[in-house]
Amino acid sequence: MRKAVAVATREFKSLIRDRYVLLGVVIAPFLAFVVMGLIFSFAAREVSETVKTIGVGTLPESSILVLEDPSDELGLEVARLLKARVAYNLDNLEKALRDYRIVVVVHGSPTHSIASGVPVKVTIMFRSENPLRISDSIVLQSVRSLLETAFQAVIAPRYNVSLNLLLNPLDVEEKVYFENREVNPTLVYGLTLALGFLVFILGLTALQVGAMSIGVEREARTAEILLTLPLRRHELVAGKVAGVSAISMLALLSFIAGFLFYLYAVAPLLRVEIEGPEGQVVTIDLFKVVRGALEGIPGTVIPFGLLVLALTLVNATLTGLLVGLLFAGDVRGALTSTSYMTLVLVVPLFTEAYGLELPTLLKLLFLLTPFYSPFKSIQALILEDYTVSLAYMAATLAYLVLVLVASSLIMSGERLVYGFTLRIRR
Repeated sequence: MRKAVAVATREFKSLIRDRYVLLGVVIAPFLAFVVMGLIFSFAAREVSETVKTIGVGTLPESSILVLEDPSDELGLEVARLLKARVAYNLDNLEKALRDYRIVVVVHGSPTHSIASGVPVKVTIMFRSENPLRISDSIVLQSVRSLLETAFQAVIAPRYNVSLNLLLNPLDVEEKVYFENREVNPTLVYGLTLALGFLVFILGLTALQVGAMSIGVEREARTAEILLTLPLRRHELVAGKVAGVSAISMLALLSFIAGFLFYLYAVAPLLRVEIEGPEGQVVTIDLFKVVRGALEGIPGTVIPFGLLVLALTLVNATLTGLLVGLLFAGDVRGALTSTSYMTLVLVVPLFTEAYGLELPTLLKLLFLLTPFYSPFKSIQALILEDYTVSLAYMAATLAYLVLVLVASSLIMSGERLVYGFTLRIRR
């Protein structure tokens, strides 16, 4: 037992003294959560400030309450309780959403609905500047809660209704508009997160493979051989990128093939048969339900999205080569440098996932990362904002050219053989 402890102690000391293990395995996970925590704290602060603007028991300043029945006492009392700006018709929805960010329409006669024992039908229309912004979702849910609380306060002392109706007095329909188009924020958010995750995971794989290709050359002492080949620097870089990108493309194809097989295997399990009235068998096809939810996706998202993913892999490969040229003395150095590069590259994606409003200068700096522009391009495509999508596609191509030129300038002589390896004294 004592010998085993001695071996374990020796192994621990040997690994902890290794700068690559210390930086890449021990410190990097801690820093990753620090970065995510800081980003989330900024998002939470923005949400808190947004909720404070709603006020206590009143609708937001930039809202209007539309009563279809101008003589309905229950509707008028709720409007007075909420201190809401009131209108009695909605002739032009587009103009109303330009003038007000939130338009609440109370349909029919609330008094008649409650007396009949049915919830009051209400539509909340919200003009969003960014469907992914968490604060927008909080405002929408706060308005809904305010309306329900106001109706409950007016109904309770005046009407003898069931407990269920008192707790759920409203039948609410929420509509979110972005640039004069109705969007499904849940679908947009889900798709954006899924594609953002795909961009990051596949891009990270290409980044690591690109950096490791340089680390392997230096560790195997074959970098010098590359310099003896009758190739120009840009040809050497192009060859490296083509070879590594081919591996990354195989990873993409493997992912797509595996995902299609997953759908094929899961689809039969999503068919559920239940016993209906009079012994009839009712089949619920959950896969059909999911497919119906995805029908709102623009047809250009899939082919254009695959093109963007391919460009992302090439950009990530080039970035990996550049990181490897600068910092990877060997394979472990490549893994360590890409671990810390990941901490930097994940920041733009997290800020977008939380819908944070960023300064213009910071957004321009994010364009100098391999994942931000492709992610924004796909996001704009989902929102059917084709001009913005093409603009970010152009930024993606510009980044490709920039990193290709930088790699070509660095990949020469001693820089290829030695680079700027991480040197930390033990």
